[in-house]
Amino acid sequence: MTRLESLDGMPGIYRFHSRACGRTRGNSCDCQCTFQAKFYDCKSRRCRVRHFEDAASAQRWKESQREAKRVAKVKAIGGSVSDAYSSIRKSAQSVDRAYVDASDTEVRSSLSSALSLIHAAEDEIVRALGVE
Repeated sequence: MTRLESLDGMPGIYRFHSRACGRTRGNSCDCQCTFQAKFYDCKSRRCRVRHFEDAASAQRWKESQREAKRVAKVKAIGGSVSDAYSSIRKSAQSVDRAYVDASDTEVRSSLSSALSLIHAAEDEIVRALGVE
């Protein structure tokens, strides 16, 4: 059996078993698994691979790689569209930080709505540019 085990609903994220794990011999898992994230970089034509202690961290890294790729494509297009996209990204980060810090449910609800609108605007720019 392989040491890599794909996770449902998390493409590109794998549970990575140790060499001594019972799963590699067909038994049940008896190791402290790490999680491997893979991201293919078209520019360098290489697959980037990182290991993490938990699946959520692996997913965050993979998403940050995807977002960096998206930002680079928008910047390459240039001009005021690139500036607008950068402003939207900064706004999303500010609202996201405020959401995390907010304790009042009404405030969190309003910030969540604002964040949804910001992400919709961001997605609309990306779709208009054909950058997905």
